[in-house]
Amino acid sequence: MESLFIQEIKNESQPLPLALLVSATLIESVKLNTPKLILKFADQDNDITDTFGVACNVELKVTFGDVSVEDGDSYIDQFVVVSPPKKSGDILLVEALQKDVYELKMYLNQPLFFVDSSPKQIFSKLVPSKKVNIVGVSGRGTFHINNGTTPSQMLAQMAKELAAIVFYCRGEFFVISYDQLKRQAKSLTYEYNNPRAENIISALATPFSNNLIERKIVKDYQLWDENLGVVAGGSDARKHSLVNVGQDRLKNLNTMLLPVMTGQCVGTTSIKPAMTLGFLLHRFNNERLINESLPDEQIIMELTHHQQGFKYICQMTTGTVNE
Repeated sequence: MESLFIQEIKNESQPLPLALLVSATLIESVKLNTPKLILKFADQDNDITDTFGVACNVELKVTFGDVSVEDGDSYIDQFVVVSPPKKSGDILLVEALQKDVYELKMYLNQPLFFVDSSPKQIFSKLVPSKKVNIVGVSGRGTFHINNGTTPSQMLAQMAKELAAIVFYCRGEFFVISYDQLKRQAKSLTYEYNNPRAENIISALATPFSNNLIERKIVKDYQLWDENLGVVAGGSDARKHSLVNVGQDRLKNLNTMLLPVMTGQCVGTTSIKPAMTLGFLLHRFNNERLINESLPDEQIIMELTHHQQGFKYICQMTTGTVNE
């Protein structure tokens, strides 16, 4: 059976019946806490758990595909069920996390040290079987994973110090610098309030208060230098002392993606996290036809694919790199 987005779900070699699938949600983002998969089955007789063996810690092999778009993506990924399936009436809820990301979130029983190592060297140790794309990132560093912490925490800190994002998407890991994100060309243009546009975005909303986000996150990072004394990053924010961070990285720590807007579009796999999109926002005003209040190019920070029956839509959160 070929559906709109979920093509196949297997527990080991046994396919699950897609006829019982009520809805599926896949969340992708530019952070190392996705992809997340949320499945809902019509399971009155407990077939999914009893017959097909779906339970906590079970691995699911999922085939995704966009059959409605010529340049759509098609790929297979492994997920781990992260909690016992939950039943509400006849609906069974299954929540899963991509397998490699799941393993990076496992606590280590002994510390792990990376001395003067590049991101490529670190990833080759942590996930040797996966392709890693490192774009626009230079430099090396010394990082360690303490006993009782997770590799994903260390990777997030590494990316922060190197002014980059780190995430997993469709079979590959990515480490992309913020400078690269600012320079990259837009891949597609979406239009709002133009029914004749090739790519249409709808349900546009701007719920974010970037000044409050920056006020909470941005800090004036400082360190002690034996020759210079106290060296500060220069931000007009709360002071925060650090150790073992190079002076050249103080400003990197405050670089981030800030969300600007959310919107919906027709379901497609031709867009993905970290991609730059152009936006043309039309107004119902003959004197000013284009709304210029929002950036005309933005980066996808989070992309949610949602399939319910034969309806497939995408919800995106887009933003820009703070200056």
